[in-house]
Amino acid sequence: MLPTWSSCHPILRLHCNSLGLLVPKYLTLIRKATDGKVTLVYLIRHGETEWNRDDRLLGKTDLPLNDRGRRQAARLAQRLSNVPLTALYTSPLKRAVETATAIASVHSLNVTVIESLREIDYGEWEGMTLQEAAERFPDLETKRRTDPLRFQAPGGEAFEDFIGRVLTTFERIASAHFGQTIAVVAHQTVNRIVITFCLQAPWTLWRRWRQDCGCINVIEVRPDGRWRIVLVNDTCHLNEETP
Repeated sequence: MLPTWSSCHPILRLHCNSLGLLVPKYLTLIRKATDGKVTLVYLIRHGETEWNRDDRLLGKTDLPLNDRGRRQAARLAQRLSNVPLTALYTSPLKRAVETATAIASVHSLNVTVIESLREIDYGEWEGMTLQEAAERFPDLETKRRTDPLRFQAPGGEAFEDFIGRVLTTFERIASAHFGQTIAVVAHQTVNRIVITFCLQAPWTLWRRWRQDCGCINVIEVRPDGRWRIVLVNDTCHLNEETP
């Protein structure tokens, strides 16, 4: 059974914009408008790994960041240095922990590892490109696109189970930080699930939301339970980065 929350009213800002870094001035405006009861979740995708660079399916495989990924983590830390974070959560996988540790270093925060934030287990698909998976398992790849709630890679995690654990985890984290600003370092598919749910979009659209390595999303959690998207896939801090 998937968790159900109240509907959301998204405000999408997909590119660099006049709000800049969403620094405390903007946070103050939000809090004044809602009597200081809004929770802000900075939802971050980890930096790049070698398999990300090669567009290979990376789920439970525990790869570290590559050189570019470490630079992205450093830029993320710099970008978020003026954001008043009160807590920092991460997936247990190395690529996420390394990214979170870089962010924590500028905030004097402890990193809290949450097992249920890990990426989906792709089973036998781990390390394949999507093209390779489609060639070897054409029926399953079609199901992944058209009926994701019934998709499960051979030896992997059922997609519906994955959605359930991700949404339950985010609800638990947000409810523990009412009125605060927190950060969560997770993965491409994890982030896409949260965004899809916030938009109340059909699950068949879950792959439509681009999540680049090192990107930032911001989600606003209101006291009435509504989840609103403030920012999606922001990579302004990586603009000057060279591959």
